[in-house]
Amino acid sequence: MKKCLIVFISIAIILSTQLVSALEKTDPENDVDHIIQNPYSIEPVSSKPNLDVKKVSYTVDEGVATLSITVKGEIEDNELITYYCEYEGSDALYQFTYKNGNLNSKTDDTFGTAQDHTIDPPNTLTVTFDVVGAGGSDGELYGFAGDNFPNLDGNEYWMDNTVVEAGGTPGGGEETTDGGNTDGSGTPGFETILVVAALGIAFVILRRKK
Repeated sequence: MKKCLIVFISIAIILSTQLVSALEKTDPENDVDHIIQNPYSIEPVSSKPNLDVKKVSYTVDEGVATLSITVKGEIEDNELITYYCEYEGSDALYQFTYKNGNLNSKTDDTFGTAQDHTIDPPNTLTVTFDVVGAGGSDGELYGFAGDNFPNLDGNEYWMDNTVVEAGGTPGGGEETTDGGNTDGSGTPGFETILVVAALGIAFVILRRKK
C-alpha cells in the first residue's frame, strides 16, 4: 500500500510540474502604416483599428501549440484583409493566414495542419496545432495584419506588424516576454520592404497549398 501511495504521489508531482512553454510579443497601438508605392511614401494612421496589432502569443501545453493574434479593433472577415502569425523555433515552425473566414496553416513543411481556429470576440484570433519538435519557446514570434496586401498591381495598402514601427522608424516599441525576460529590441525601418516581400511570398505559398 505504501509503495502504491508513493508511486501515485510521484506521478502527481510529475504531472503538476510539467512546464508550459509561452512567448508573447506586444506592439504599440495606432501604428498602422499607410503605404503608397508610386511615388513611394509611408505614414502612420489611426483609422484602421482592425489592422492595429496589439499582441501575438505562442503557448505549448499538453501536446497542443497555440498561436494567437490580437488587434485593437475587431477581427474582420473581408476579402481584402489578411491576418498572419508565425512562430519559428530551432525545431518547429507554425504559421497561419486568415482571410475572409478562410484559414491556411503550415507546420514545418506540412500544410493544412491546424487543429482548429476560434475568434474570441471581438479582437483575438486563435489557432491550435499538434506539437512538433520539443515544444520549447526559444524561437521568434511574429504577427501581421494587412489591407489590400499583397497587392503587386495596386498602388496602396495598409499594414501593421510586430517587427517595424509605423512610418518605417527603428523598432523599440515592441516588447517580447518569455518566462519573465523582456527584450525591447527592434528592427530598423529600412527592412520594411524586405518584410513586405517575404510576407508576399509566404502568402502566395500558403494560398497555393490550401
